Amino acid sequence: MAIKEFIPVRFELVFPHGAYLNSEVMPVFAYEDGKKLGQAVHPETGERIWSVTVIDGDPELKAAQKAVTVKLIAGVQPVPPAAVPGSPFTPVEFTDMVVKPYVAESGFGGGRGRLTWTIQARDIVAATV
Repeated sequence: MAIKEFIPVRFELVFPHGAYLNSEVMPVFAYEDGKKLGQAVHPETGERIWSVTVIDGDPELKAAQKAVTVKLIAGVQPVPPAAVPGSPFTPVEFTDMVVKPYVAESGFGGGRGRLTWTIQARDIVAATV
């Protein structure tokens, strides 16, 4: 079986222990032959693609697995929720999430890779803790 499309998924399935804002929302840029072409756009909707990094709250993850990038598909730059007063972490959720698996090369040669995921969403909102 070869699933070629993104798979709709609920936030709670991807981040059962929560997600915590770790970066600003930044534009994703398109490149061709090493030249920056401008901000990337979603091939189906034509909307701009943005990126944000969150920390996965799963206590069993290794440190290298905790930072997760989520691409946001939106016409204008999404605005994350305000920081929680007195806390260094802002709990967030994502709306209309989809995921797509792919094999990332290990970087050590030998043809070995690891399964990883592209995660996309429509918006970033305050967590409903």
